[in-house]
Amino acid sequence: MADDAPVDLAAVVFDLDGVLIDSEQVWDAVRREVVADLGGRWTGEATTAMQGMSTPEWSRYLVHQLGVPGQPADVATEVIRRMADRYRADLPLLPGAVDAVRAVSERWPLGVASSSPPDVIRTVLAAAGMAVVAVPNPHYPPPEDALRLAAAVAPTVAEVTPELLASL
Repeated sequence: MADDAPVDLAAVVFDLDGVLIDSEQVWDAVRREVVADLGGRWTGEATTAMQGMSTPEWSRYLVHQLGVPGQPADVATEVIRRMADRYRADLPLLPGAVDAVRAVSERWPLGVASSSPPDVIRTVLAAAGMAVVAVPNPHYPPPEDALRLAAAVAPTVAEVTPELLASL
């Protein structure tokens, strides 16, 4: 920071991929596996080409560029399922991630940010012993199927009480 004034933090948000989880090579391995298993053809530039792509983008790439048969949405579902399975078997935490989260949590509230698919995020949070409490925006409520994925739903943030959290 250019200014040496202390920062008064209200909370800390960790990015999941690349900060807490060493995920890039797992995504690459799973995509390679899906391409091979489903009859596509991996190319030398595929790994680099897909870095930073969203799920719709990389799933289209697998179908249109690497020849995986089927619809991109179906291919994405298969890759995401396999990612979640891999994380359940062996979560690739980066060195120091657990200690950093524990140390920071003693002083500030924590959050996790990620652009990973929701199923992958939920798998990692369940490996970390975390649960999601949804507090839907009344003006833009999420779909019911999304709310069903939360461990609990609170109509307002005021109703996220110690009692609710203890019941999870």
